[in-house]
Amino acid sequence: MNESEGKQQFNREVFPCELAEISKRRKRLGLAELSSDRAASPELGLVGLALSGGGIRSATFSLGVIQALAKHGLLKHVDYLSTVSGGGFIGSCLNDPEAERGGADATTGEGEPDEP
Repeated sequence: MNESEGKQQFNREVFPCELAEISKRRKRLGLAELSSDRAASPELGLVGLALSGGGIRSATFSLGVIQALAKHGLLKHVDYLSTVSGGGFIGSCLNDPEAERGGADATTGEGEPDEP
């Protein structure tokens, strides 16, 4: 597969599925939905957050960034998360399945964690 075919396959098969999942999450959070029939474009207004590596210092810094975004209600607008090393320690908490079951909402910072 050459690069052009790969881009076509991405736009035809992968990206519409990503948009459908992002739309489901946005709807659940009461945010604007996306059309799943659009091609990849900056005009879609998708938001990504990258948390870099660097061990415990990066994890600590990433935690502060996530806490600030959540405090101001901005974390819920993040559609894509990319992490490496220390950033991954904290970023993985945002994908915690426990948050889906009624515990504290990692994307908004609201609610209380479930009792053990």
